[in-house]
Amino acid sequence: MTEIPISHPRYRSIIVREKLVNAYNNNILNDEDLIDFGKEEAVDYFLGEKTTKMAYISYIISIMDMFLAKKPALILDNISFILAEDTIRKSVKDAFFVYPSIDGREDRADNIHPFFGDRLLIVINEKSFNEILLKRIGLPYFKYSSTEDIDDLGIDLLFYHKMDNRQLDGLKNVKKVYFGLNLFSNCYYCSD
Repeated sequence: MTEIPISHPRYRSIIVREKLVNAYNNNILNDEDLIDFGKEEAVDYFLGEKTTKMAYISYIISIMDMFLAKKPALILDNISFILAEDTIRKSVKDAFFVYPSIDGREDRADNIHPFFGDRLLIVINEKSFNEILLKRIGLPYFKYSSTEDIDDLGIDLLFYHKMDNRQLDGLKNVKKVYFGLNLFSNCYYCSD
């Protein structure tokens, strides 16, 4: 990684880009991942990379929602995982997260960890997520291929970054919280 002085005005953004370049060079990220990140960066620049009052309030409300939810889940995509890897690693070490390991649909209910009700479940899309990422920290997770898979678990709060809106329409009894990539990269918070 390039030596970047902390005093540089764009230090955080440059560090984020370095992480993404390394992941891309190691075939963990693809062109589509980088394009998605570029779109969000463009919005950040347009807004002047400032946390608006409403975005901050939404962030606080989202945290409260997570603590009040019975079965909250976080859908990670490749970019958000790369940018949050250190946070995820620390959370696993501190036993904040409990991850049920569930492989087949037919026996899911029996395999759910008893502490799942007051923890956050990590969910990945089996069609697009690069599983090399999870192997780097030895993390159990739940794979889904459709919203039916999410419904089967009784999830009542879903944090997501990149998911087809048509898929989300199928989730009727789930509160949905969208977060921008910058939630993990530049410490500016956003949710709907």
